[in-house]
This record gives sequence, C-alpha cells and structure tokens, in this order.
Amino acid sequence: MRDYSFFHNLFSLLLGGKTQMNVTVGFIYVSDICDYRMEENPEKKEARKNQLLNETIPFYLTKFDQIIGKNKGYIIPSTTTWADFVFAAALENFEYMFGASALDKYPALQALKKRIHRIPAISDWLIRRPFTNS
Repeated sequence: MRDYSFFHNLFSLLLGGKTQMNVTVGFIYVSDICDYRMEENPEKKEARKNQLLNETIPFYLTKFDQIIGKNKGYIIPSTTTWADFVFAAALENFEYMFGASALDKYPALQALKKRIHRIPAISDWLIRRPFTNS
C-alpha cells in the first residue's frame, strides 16, 4: 500500500483544503496518475491515459497554473520552497509520461520548472544524472 500523506498535505496547501472533500478528490486524482504509471496492461493504460489527459489533468494543471501565476511564479508567494522543487520534479515526470508538449497550455508551470532547473546545482545534476524510466 502506498503512503499518500504527502500528496494529501500538498493538495491541502495548494487548493486551500477548503473542505475534506477537496483534499480527498485531489488525493483520488493523484492516485489515478500513480496507477497509470504502474499499469502493465497496454489497453488499460491507454484508456486510463485518455481519461487523465482529457479530464483529470487539465482540471488540476489549470488550477496549479493559476495559483503559481498569482504567486508570481512560486507556490508560496515570493520565495522558493521545497514545494517548488517537488513540483519541478513532478512536472518533469509528467512530461516524460505524456510528452514534451504536455505543459504547453500552462506557462506558469513551465516557468516554475525552468526556474528550478536553472539553479546551478540542479542544472549540473540534470546534466550528469543517470537516466531511469521510473
């Protein structure tokens, strides 16, 4: 069983956690993405991918893009926090799973990822890290 408490807390922070239902729905969507990544049956994976790309992902990426845009490029206004690093890594994985153009409609998310990737230590690591597909 996976521990999703990190994602639960992240959705609480980013979406305001106005109600437990908001947080629970966010948790379900993150779980769907994790299930998609782990799916081994090609037909099931393709069906799940279509639902994610056409319904789930646009809803949340639009919200995240608005939040980051409102906060001038940061998850927490005006300062780089651990959440920015988590999002940069998640967005890179997202592009790996769904293609390089998957973030084209989300300029604030693209800018956040690029800003984190321009940090010298991060940039150096991205150049020399080993490739994995997990």
